Amino acid sequence: MYSHDTIGLGHMRRNSAIAKALVSRMPDASVLMLVGCPAGMVFESVPGIDYVKLPSLTKLGRGAFAAGSLRLETEAIRRLRRGVIEGVLSNLRPDLLLVDHEPGGVMGELEATLRRLRVEGGTRTVLGLRDILDAPDRVMQAWACSGTNRIVRDLYDQVLVYGDPVFFDSISAYDLPAQTRTCGIVTGKQLAPGPTRPPKRPRHVLVSGGGGRDAYPLIDAVISAFAGLPKPKRPAMTIVTGPLMDVELQGEAAIRAATLGIELKRHVSDLTEEMARADLLITMTGYNSINEALAMGCPVVTVPRLGPSAEQRLRADRLSALGLAHILDRETLTPKTLARVLTEPVPFVPPNALKMDGAEQAACILQALIETQADKQEAIHAADS
Repeated sequence: MYSHDTIGLGHMRRNSAIAKALVSRMPDASVLMLVGCPAGMVFESVPGIDYVKLPSLTKLGRGAFAAGSLRLETEAIRRLRRGVIEGVLSNLRPDLLLVDHEPGGVMGELEATLRRLRVEGGTRTVLGLRDILDAPDRVMQAWACSGTNRIVRDLYDQVLVYGDPVFFDSISAYDLPAQTRTCGIVTGKQLAPGPTRPPKRPRHVLVSGGGGRDAYPLIDAVISAFAGLPKPKRPAMTIVTGPLMDVELQGEAAIRAATLGIELKRHVSDLTEEMARADLLITMTGYNSINEALAMGCPVVTVPRLGPSAEQRLRADRLSALGLAHILDRETLTPKTLARVLTEPVPFVPPNALKMDGAEQAACILQALIETQADKQEAIHAADS
């Protein structure tokens, strides 16, 4: 599995959930994850699953990347990552390669390997996409200009969309090829929807920064809003900054939180455990946190990222249209508006009818591809002998 993660943990979290579901279905399987996340391996260890850390990248803007930690030029870091990827796949010779989000890899680092795998024929290739990538016209234009649409069509046996068409019709929006299947929303584990929670003033508020790279403005505003409330009106609060938040900013938030009696954590292995004891989640509009909250029946106030991608804005608009979350725009993100959120009745959570079993459904599809590939290889070996 390949997940390039540069600004957050989302791609790695989805692949990790699918990997766990796959080894549960196939106890003898081995899953090796190629990860670029600067935080390294931040999820629990599971037998059958291991990680290879690619040198980190940082995203400079739309389609522009640079070395994240190493003091190397962009082309040097690209060659280094490409060499690691090629070395792993040449030695492992996997039955299946699952690529998340970037069809050709970051800066095209996977394309040559995908073409080699296509010629050799021993590895099935699958592309996994979250439901909303960016504005559809922008994605289709970019894919046409870069040749990505040809990579998707010619170099992948299967495309999986991690979403529910009721929420967003990704296949139509992005004109995805015939080999595309939707498999439902991927969450960290199979979650039973929580009970509909009655409107009331929140007693325990959870604030999540996702990966944390650009979450400080939200967390700063929440702490300021909390500080401005009279003590009798303050709810209990837990803040999870995210492991990628700048160390100095994380330290500043920790000092302020400690003086106010706010529980602050850099990272938790299972955010759903925190959601289970919260009356309200305040977070950005990333795929994972939002969907896990929906699966838990946890009310959400979400603040979409301004850019450079329109993904979070589109997700927020769909959540609002379906009545699944309350939206607070970044332009109106102030201690005053957040103080109202902390003291007014929480938004009503309607029953969630979206398909949330994406990890299990994706694992089922991957298992079928792996077993078909194994049967094919056995037939070839039998014919040769």
